[in-house]
Amino acid sequence: MVAASTKTIKETLDNKNNKELKELVNKLVKFKKENKELATYLLFYENEENEFVADAKSAIQTQFEEVNTKTVFYAKKGLRKMLRIAAKYSKYSTEKTTTVDLGIYTASLLMTLPTNLKTSPLIKNMYGSNLKKINTTLQMLHEDIQFDYNHQLKHLPEYI
Repeated sequence: MVAASTKTIKETLDNKNNKELKELVNKLVKFKKENKELATYLLFYENEENEFVADAKSAIQTQFEEVNTKTVFYAKKGLRKMLRIAAKYSKYSTEKTTTVDLGIYTASLLMTLPTNLKTSPLIKNMYGSNLKKINTTLQMLHEDIQFDYNHQLKHLPEYI
């Protein structure tokens, strides 16, 4: 099956009534966990970005606490999962500041790792790519907001 274009889908949705639209949304929500999470964001958090960021930080913190720091291999797997969670929450939000907030938060968590893990090239690369993503997103923001976030970034080293 070839997916229809966005324009075609929008035109078709314009022709549906409320009941049919609710049924479509219910089917989408049942189909995939990501759809359910996106619907949750759109229904409950879209107008309350600070609460969304706080919940996202809580989920990231929970994942970080579950990271096995005994070996670099397992730590790398857990940290990648944590970064995927942060990226997922950033994707749901339309605010660029959310991406920067979560990026700075994950970078600060990476700084709290034991020294033996910080010396690993894999984890250094994770940290570096996280900072690169933060700086890329930061360039899209207003100068005043950039100034505030750059002040926060000064507290994080450029490399671990």
